[in-house]
Amino acid sequence: MRKLILVLACVIIAGCTSSNKRILPENKNIKAVLIPFEDAQNKPGSGRIFSVAFKSALAKISSKEKVPYIFLSTLDLNHAIKQLQLQQTDWEDPNKRHEIARQAGANVIITGQVTVWNKGDLFKYAMVGFAAECVSLDTGKILWNIFETNNTGGWSVEERTPEYGAKKVAEKGIKTIVEKL
Repeated sequence: MRKLILVLACVIIAGCTSSNKRILPENKNIKAVLIPFEDAQNKPGSGRIFSVAFKSALAKISSKEKVPYIFLSTLDLNHAIKQLQLQQTDWEDPNKRHEIARQAGANVIITGQVTVWNKGDLFKYAMVGFAAECVSLDTGKILWNIFETNNTGGWSVEERTPEYGAKKVAEKGIKTIVEKL
């Protein structure tokens, strides 16, 4: 139920946001923390796999579009947790997560969930979907959000895996985000 509400909220918000202007942090030096995506229902590990594909696609495409996202490392976050005298488990609390990200030097946080994660077979393509949003830690405003689902559309064994589908749908989603900015 929670996932359905998140998906519906992303769709509603996506319909309400303006896509005619760039909405970036003031200094245009985007330091991001990517929270591992939530797994698709009954598909453990799908969120982590998709997070890697999404981060890679965002870094690749945003550098070409001159909208650089610099991702903070786990070391940066661990250092911030120590500075704030918090525990690793505090990362699970969204309010503390934002505090940790700010302390580490981030100005945006990217969250999301995998909504579809289906393996293809001989007669059907793999299908992967996700919902994601990027929130400014300075203003709390949503800078962009996206809801994307796509099949892999290929015939090889590799092209029928959800991992391949994750890469393709992430690239497609990032291109959509860049067009909206």
